[in-house]
Formats: sequence, structure tokens, C-alpha cells
Amino acid sequence: MLERHGALIVNADESAKRLMVDDESLRAQLVERFGRDVYLPDGALNKPFVSTLVFGSDASRKEVNSIVHPKVYAAFSEQALAAERKGVPVIVLESAVLFDAGERPEFDAIVAVQASETSRIERTLARDQTTADQVEQRIRRQLSDTLFAERAHFVIVNDGTLDDLQESVAVLYEALVAPASKKA
Repeated sequence: MLERHGALIVNADESAKRLMVDDESLRAQLVERFGRDVYLPDGALNKPFVSTLVFGSDASRKEVNSIVHPKVYAAFSEQALAAERKGVPVIVLESAVLFDAGERPEFDAIVAVQASETSRIERTLARDQTTADQVEQRIRRQLSDTLFAERAHFVIVNDGTLDDLQESVAVLYEALVAPASKKA
């Protein structure tokens, strides 16, 4: 929805998956630490194995994040700089692990999008091939909504209608571009 207003959206999870396949030094670090099972024989990322690492152990998740996320943030910084030069008014890094991924670039604003646990489970089940137990396990391993709300500059609650969400996003976008328009 922010993209429809003119923002550039970079999805950290998609960037991580791409970099884990395309970045040779990242591949080497992952194989050195977790073994060849990180990749399938054809070179593709072994998503079930990586998922087991990320969701099976706090220590493994932190280690994967410490290897992958510096590369994700470096790539985001390059994209953001290029977009800024083109005059893109709002540049967004969508990241579910922003606060538990270690060092990261500075952001002008942090937005938390929250929904009830019931909504999150229903949406995930509709989107992914998983079970409610697996989704609940993932939620338990995530940082609390309270922590996100405390650290965010803006919080959007996404438990209403699509129209409600679109209205909240429009208000958010205007708030995000307002500081930039004052500089001009």
C-alpha cells in the first residue's frame, strides 16, 4: 500500500533469500558454519533446513541472522541511496526481525504493524503450507508486540477492514513525507 503512494519497498526476507543464493561469500560462511545441507545439490537454498535452523533454536537463529543480515542491510543501504538520488520520497525496509538481527542502518522512522494473534495465525495458514502449531511456535519465538510498539515511531493495528488499513497507511505516508517536505 505504501508503494502505491510512491514509496520504494525492500523486503528483508526476500533479500536474505536472494543473497543466500547469489552472494558467494555469504554462501561460504553458511556452509562453513552449518554444513552443506544449507543448499540443495542444484545450489538452491534448502528452505526446510534453513527454516529448522531459524525456528528450531534461538542460538542458531541468532547465528544465521548475524551472518545474513549485515549483507541484507548493506544491500538495502545501496538501494536506498540510489532511490534517494532518484527522488523517491519514502524508502521502506520491511523486516520482521529488525530488532533481533543485530547492528542495522539508522532509520528515520520505524513502523510496527500489529494484529491479534488469531488474525496472524489465520492469515499465515491461508498463505503458507503450515500448521497452527507451527505458526504459534514461530510467534512465541518473535519479540513481543509491546517491545515493537515501544521502539516504533508509528504503530498500525491491522485487525480491521482493508479500507481501515488503507486509511491508516495513507495517514502514515503523509506523516513520513512531511519531514522531507519541510526540508525543501
